Amino acid sequence: MAEVLIYESKKSKIYHLDESEWNCPVILKILNLEFPSPADIEQFNNEFDIVDGLEIAGIRKVLKKARIKNKHAIYLEYLPFSSIREVFEEMSSIETFLQTAIQIAETIGELHQLEIIHKDLNYNNILVDPSTAQIKVIDFGLSTKINMKQAFGSSPEMLEGTLSFNSPEQTGRMNRMVDYR
Repeated sequence: MAEVLIYESKKSKIYHLDESEWNCPVILKILNLEFPSPADIEQFNNEFDIVDGLEIAGIRKVLKKARIKNKHAIYLEYLPFSSIREVFEEMSSIETFLQTAIQIAETIGELHQLEIIHKDLNYNNILVDPSTAQIKVIDFGLSTKINMKQAFGSSPEMLEGTLSFNSPEQTGRMNRMVDYR
């Protein structure tokens, strides 16, 4: 089985596996902390727990939680897509741009109908198939499931997500709670 490291952060490593028990290529995401805290483990598993069972076309599927060499791991659907940033830089058609933007809005709308807030939407977490313009939203590690009729509170000291993409409510700069908007 060919295992290729495609991304590494402080907390995790992401590999592309050519072969798998699903008879197709997959992504393997491993929590890369020697001694993860319960909060680190919960956040890592959050991606699986939020996405498992969702039937939304624009969301990458999760396949299985596992332990590999005593580290927490998640198997994810492999997508031969590019980041939205790369695709938009080369996109020449306004029609394709608008179709892609509509798909993103519809996918996020479906998430909100299921009371899920992604909390880290950025150009690295939206993938696009350049040949079909189909999108997939990925990386639900920071996501939250809430009741849209009640505000969701978070501490400004615990800033989550990508700062340049956060809503003002997420930064603590506004005296408002984070909600589906």
